[in-house]
Amino acid sequence: MPDVQFIAVVNRHVQSAAHVHADTRAVAVGSFPMLKDALASDLDDISGFRSKERAYVERKLALSRKFLRVDRVGDMAYAVTPTRGPGFVIVVIERYELTSEAVDQLLEDYADLTVDVIVTSNPSCRGFSAGTLASVESAGRSIERLTDLVR
Repeated sequence: MPDVQFIAVVNRHVQSAAHVHADTRAVAVGSFPMLKDALASDLDDISGFRSKERAYVERKLALSRKFLRVDRVGDMAYAVTPTRGPGFVIVVIERYELTSEAVDQLLEDYADLTVDVIVTSNPSCRGFSAGTLASVESAGRSIERLTDLVR
């Protein structure tokens, strides 16, 4: 039997530790659409497949001079060690706006982590509504654009 290269997830969310474990075992984890993208890619071994979004985010974080270390700790969650100050955990989203319900759902999805900052990677985001800022603040978190975080 060949080695497992990809685990297609039917459930909406996978615990963060499962992603970390899959990374250490060189197995990709993702949705069926992500599996389709992996199969359509030019990779012979799809275990190393990363979505375009994940590749973009990880490239931006790795190239930033603000960080000494970036470790993936969940699907789109990273433990970041800055050059100055204490480390923190970020969760990256593609949406440019969040409702209070979306903030609650995101934090519930990552309940196994202590999320400090919600980061949007969406280049169309020019800022956040008062409602989004209030929701994030009431949850005891902050929110930033990826471009501002890595600058």
